[in-house]
Amino acid sequence: MATKLNQAPAQMSETVMEACEQETRQLGLTSMRLGSMAGHDAAHMASLTKSG
Repeated sequence: MATKLNQAPAQMSETVMEACEQETRQLGLTSMRLGSMAGHDAAHMASLTKSG
């Protein structure tokens, strides 16, 4: 049986996301913001530092 995660959503840092988008544009690429319920390290790190 699969284990289910019961993790609250975590707010990602607007500053971090904007920095990633800026670098993407400088490389001539496009980006898209996506919501994720993955329960990965970024969500855990958001409680300690800026994450995105």
